[in-house]
Amino acid sequence: MGLEILELIFDVKRKFQVTLSEDDCKEAFSDGGKVGDLYGVVLARLAAIPGRLTTRPGCMTSKAFYRTRRALVSTLGIPRHAIRPSTGLGLLFPDDTRKEQWEKFRATLGLVVPSLRIVGNQRQKISGLTFGFVLHLAGFFAILALLDWSVPVAIFTAVFWLFVSAGITLVRLSKPKFAIELPVDTAGELARVVLSGNRDRFLPERTGGFAREDVWHCLVDMICDVLDVEPHQVVPKARFVEDLGAG
Repeated sequence: MGLEILELIFDVKRKFQVTLSEDDCKEAFSDGGKVGDLYGVVLARLAAIPGRLTTRPGCMTSKAFYRTRRALVSTLGIPRHAIRPSTGLGLLFPDDTRKEQWEKFRATLGLVVPSLRIVGNQRQKISGLTFGFVLHLAGFFAILALLDWSVPVAIFTAVFWLFVSAGITLVRLSKPKFAIELPVDTAGELARVVLSGNRDRFLPERTGGFAREDVWHCLVDMICDVLDVEPHQVVPKARFVEDLGAG
């Protein structure tokens, strides 16, 4: 077994406080071994220890949604049943009060939440104007350089950097004004973003055991960290060597 596989085995043992036998490792990491095989082995080892594998609702995604919904209810003053995973955030955060309400929601939730973004067409407009400005100045300086106007070139170079610095400052200062685009579309997507940025806050207490979905999410995190892959690549049928590049 390669060093990455050995590191992953060590992390699994430490995280779940279980013992993996040689047969367990062969089952999970032999040629063609899949993520689903490792998941099954961990579940079996946890099930053999009383109280370590629970049937309680332990889905971290559900926990993230419930906590996100509580913050939305508190911030917006709307009934809890009005917020479902499919509820559009555009309805909850209208344009005229969006910036203030979004910041209030972030403070109420108390977790890492993305800021509002600059609207796509505004971002393209700002980028286009900046690029056009720089392109015209670059062309002007190129002509001066060909004419060997050393002094004017030096002067205009200084002016150029002054304008660039002013432009960058202006864009930064204008960001709050244009940043009104929501990072996601629905309450369910928002909960998943909250979970991704605060996963350690939703992990189950070890003394209370692990729910099956908690085990899966923990394994995905460890595999992504050790093998340097993206979460969407870590699926039950993904092979450690052939698909995820484990060495």
